[in-house]
Amino acid sequence: MPKDAYEVKVEGFMWGWDITYPDGTKTTNELRVPEGVPIKVNLTARDVLHAFYIPEYRVQEEAIPGRTTYFWFNPTKAGESRAYCTEFCGNGHSVMLAKVIVMEKEKFQAWLSEQKGAAAGMPTAERGAKLIEDLGCTMCHSTTGEEGGGPTFKGIFGRKTLLTDGKTIIVDDSYIKTSILSPKDNLVKGFDPVMQAYKLPDNDIKAITEYLKALK
Repeated sequence: MPKDAYEVKVEGFMWGWDITYPDGTKTTNELRVPEGVPIKVNLTARDVLHAFYIPEYRVQEEAIPGRTTYFWFNPTKAGESRAYCTEFCGNGHSVMLAKVIVMEKEKFQAWLSEQKGAAAGMPTAERGAKLIEDLGCTMCHSTTGEEGGGPTFKGIFGRKTLLTDGKTIIVDDSYIKTSILSPKDNLVKGFDPVMQAYKLPDNDIKAITEYLKALK
């Protein structure tokens, strides 16, 4: 393992990839790296077994809950390629894809700086909309009224909802937070308990909540 490698953390979840950079920048399903620098990927999983595979670089490693594995590769040319999950992990396995974008060093550093500025200046609800898209929530929850694997997000805030235990609740800030951190605690009647827990910070949960409030 080269000593001067640039290290990133990749966490697999059903069904996507969260990437964390050394400066705290986070992306989902998009791994950006500098050209000509060895890249070490520290790999883990949030829920079940996954495997991160980048065919162009001939690298593949298991992502295991509660354990960190790693691999490294050397991106010598700027460009874009695709990463796949190669461990069958459920209904969304086939769409568990990520982009690997190799950038010139100066452009990569500029991109990192832009991410911090963009996150700081983005309105709360707008950031929530981006989080929902990046986290893959719309694979099961539509924003247009149609039901899917989960209830539609359209008009959800303030709605009376029947749970599997027979209770009726009002969708409020507290319910949304619980549904993100521990989704099986308040399961909506008519839907299977397939959603996994998301370990999101309070500011991200607030942003998602503000977006749902605005989604009438």
